[in-house]
Amino acid sequence: MKKLLLLLFLIPNLAMAENLSLVCKGLYEVKGEVNISESDTRTYIFEDEKLIKANELFQEKDNWKYYWSKSEIYCENDRGAIRFDRLSGNVKSYILIKSQIHEFKGLCEVATERKF
Repeated sequence: MKKLLLLLFLIPNLAMAENLSLVCKGLYEVKGEVNISESDTRTYIFEDEKLIKANELFQEKDNWKYYWSKSEIYCENDRGAIRFDRLSGNVKSYILIKSQIHEFKGLCEVATERKF
Protein backbone atom coordinates (compact mmCIF):
# COMPACT_ATOMS: atom_id res chain seq x y z
CA MET A 1 0.00 0.00 0.00
CA LYS A 2 2.86 2.39 0.82
CA LYS A 3 4.44 1.72 -2.56
CA LEU A 4 1.16 2.48 -4.31
CA LEU A 5 0.86 5.84 -2.50
CA LEU A 6 4.46 6.70 -3.34
CA LEU A 7 3.81 5.87 -6.99
CA LEU A 8 0.73 8.11 -7.02
CA PHE A 9 2.79 11.02 -5.73
CA LEU A 10 5.55 10.45 -8.30
CA ILE A 11 3.34 10.16 -11.39
CA PRO A 12 2.79 13.94 -11.82
CA ASN A 13 6.54 14.56 -11.55
CA LEU A 14 7.33 11.88 -14.11
CA ALA A 15 4.71 13.15 -16.54
CA MET A 16 5.82 16.79 -16.38
CA ALA A 17 8.99 17.10 -18.43
CA GLU A 18 11.08 20.19 -17.83
CA ASN A 19 12.20 22.43 -20.65
CA LEU A 20 15.82 22.32 -21.73
CA SER A 21 17.30 25.84 -21.87
CA LEU A 22 20.62 26.49 -23.58
CA VAL A 23 22.55 29.75 -23.35
CA CYS A 24 24.98 30.09 -26.25
CA LYS A 25 27.73 32.68 -26.61
CA GLY A 26 29.39 33.18 -29.96
CA LEU A 27 29.69 35.17 -33.17
CA TYR A 28 26.78 36.50 -35.24
CA GLU A 29 27.49 37.36 -38.87
CA VAL A 30 25.43 38.75 -41.73
CA LYS A 31 26.77 38.10 -45.23
CA GLY A 32 25.38 39.81 -48.28
CA GLU A 33 25.06 43.43 -49.38
CA VAL A 34 25.86 44.53 -45.84
CA ASN A 35 28.41 42.56 -43.83
CA ILE A 36 28.11 42.52 -40.03
CA SER A 37 30.15 40.58 -37.47
CA GLU A 38 29.56 40.90 -33.72
CA SER A 39 29.57 38.83 -30.56
CA ASP A 40 26.14 37.64 -29.45
CA THR A 41 24.44 35.57 -26.76
CA ARG A 42 21.39 33.52 -27.68
CA THR A 43 18.94 31.39 -25.75
CA TYR A 44 17.42 28.22 -27.15
CA ILE A 45 14.59 26.42 -25.34
CA PHE A 46 13.40 22.90 -26.13
CA GLU A 47 10.11 21.48 -24.92
CA ASP A 48 10.01 17.72 -25.35
CA GLU A 49 11.80 17.35 -28.71
CA LYS A 50 10.66 20.65 -30.21
CA LEU A 51 12.46 24.00 -30.27
CA ILE A 52 10.09 26.59 -28.81
CA LYS A 53 12.42 29.61 -28.50
CA ALA A 54 15.23 30.76 -30.77
CA ASN A 55 16.09 33.93 -32.68
CA GLU A 56 15.97 31.89 -35.89
CA LEU A 57 12.35 30.78 -35.40
CA PHE A 58 10.59 34.11 -36.03
CA GLN A 59 6.89 33.29 -36.44
CA GLU A 60 7.49 29.95 -38.19
CA LYS A 61 7.62 27.58 -35.21
CA ASP A 62 5.55 24.88 -36.91
CA ASN A 63 7.51 24.76 -40.18
CA TRP A 64 10.65 23.29 -38.61
CA LYS A 65 11.69 19.63 -38.83
CA TYR A 66 13.71 18.09 -36.02
CA TYR A 67 16.23 15.25 -36.07
CA TRP A 68 17.64 13.95 -32.78
CA SER A 69 20.54 11.54 -32.40
CA LYS A 70 23.04 10.71 -29.67
CA SER A 71 25.56 13.16 -31.10
CA GLU A 72 23.45 16.05 -32.44
CA ILE A 73 20.15 17.88 -32.68
CA TYR A 74 19.39 19.20 -36.16
CA CYS A 75 16.54 21.61 -36.90
CA GLU A 76 15.72 22.77 -40.43
CA ASN A 77 13.18 24.51 -42.59
CA ASP A 78 13.16 25.89 -46.13
CA ARG A 79 15.06 29.06 -45.07
CA GLY A 80 17.77 27.69 -42.81
CA ALA A 81 19.04 25.24 -40.22
CA ILE A 82 20.32 24.99 -36.65
CA ARG A 83 22.74 22.25 -35.60
CA PHE A 84 23.55 21.50 -31.95
CA ASP A 85 26.53 19.21 -31.34
CA ARG A 86 25.55 17.34 -28.17
CA LEU A 87 29.10 16.18 -27.48
CA SER A 88 31.01 19.47 -27.78
CA GLY A 89 28.20 21.93 -27.00
CA ASN A 90 28.70 23.85 -30.26
CA VAL A 91 25.83 25.42 -32.16
CA LYS A 92 25.82 26.55 -35.80
CA SER A 93 22.87 28.18 -37.49
CA TYR A 94 22.08 29.99 -40.70
CA ILE A 95 18.94 31.67 -41.97
CA LEU A 96 18.38 33.28 -45.37
CA ILE A 97 16.58 36.64 -45.05
CA LYS A 98 16.14 38.88 -48.10
CA SER A 99 19.17 37.47 -49.97
CA GLN A 100 21.40 37.81 -46.90
CA ILE A 101 22.75 34.88 -44.90
CA HIS A 102 22.55 35.30 -41.13
CA GLU A 103 24.93 32.93 -39.31
CA PHE A 104 25.52 32.21 -35.65
CA LYS A 105 28.32 30.00 -34.30
CA GLY A 106 28.84 29.53 -30.60
CA LEU A 107 29.29 27.38 -27.54
CA CYS A 108 26.28 26.43 -25.40
CA GLU A 109 25.77 25.69 -21.73
CA VAL A 110 22.67 24.37 -20.02
CA ALA A 111 20.94 27.21 -18.16
CA THR A 112 20.51 26.25 -14.52
CA GLU A 113 19.32 29.50 -12.98
CA ARG A 114 15.88 29.49 -11.42
CA LYS A 115 13.96 32.66 -10.64
CA PHE A 116 11.75 31.06 -7.99
